[in-house]
Amino acid sequence: MLVATIRTFRTLLTLSLISVLCLATESAYAGVTGKLVGNVTNIETGEPLVNAQIVEVNGAWGGATDLDGDFFILNIQPGVYDAEVTYLGYHPVTITGIQIHSDLTTKQDVQLTPTALKRPEVIIIAKAPIVKLDKMSKEIRFDTETLKSIRPENIGSLVSLVPGFKIDPEGRFHVRGGRESEVAFLVDGVDQRD
Repeated sequence: MLVATIRTFRTLLTLSLISVLCLATESAYAGVTGKLVGNVTNIETGEPLVNAQIVEVNGAWGGATDLDGDFFILNIQPGVYDAEVTYLGYHPVTITGIQIHSDLTTKQDVQLTPTALKRPEVIIIAKAPIVKLDKMSKEIRFDTETLKSIRPENIGSLVSLVPGFKIDPEGRFHVRGGRESEVAFLVDGVDQRD
């Protein structure tokens, strides 16, 4: 009977030691961070806001909402935080005093108010490219400003300014050795030949 008692005692002692080791190991793996969850919605319609940004003011952590407006931010060190919730077209909201505890989930729902976007006017001035890559021939154009500064008497005085043009004594135009019948003058798409 003494041997049975010793065996029972050893078995109980072994089981006790195993239990203590298991509990010690489990407590060593216990969480040291917390979690912040919540939902971001439109205050007027209650609709979820997809991809709203939730960021701790000092940048320690952050996240974005999913398709249902829900957010889950994991591995936040315990403490008290301030967070800003932003979404394009809505007034930003700052939440102060969010308390995060180890191994606990803190829930924080947010409602944002829509706002009109006010942006300064942007003026884009288009400029013609210096080299047109899709052009195979040479083309010279005179815009209104150039014509005002040159003030040509007729088309002949204007064309004489362009390299490769020649006016013979009879007043006929020749372009790079070509004949008069090979030259066409278009003004606003209208042929100016007789």
